[in-house]
Amino acid sequence: MLRLEYGISQSMLADCIGVTRQAIGNYENGKRECGFDILMMLAEMFGVTTDFLIGYSDKRKDE
Repeated sequence: MLRLEYGISQSMLADCIGVTRQAIGNYENGKRECGFDILMMLAEMFGVTTDFLIGYSDKRKDE
């Protein structure tokens, strides 16, 4: 999980992207899907593609 690789808590990530800690937990455990705007913020923050985040690609970055 990228958030843990970067040593970021759910609360810290939530503050960075403007959602609640509970929303982050729900995104992570599949109980809720995030919108495209959140997906784009996460991809930019972690330096990966949106395809990687949603599981369409194993490549973290476009080559």
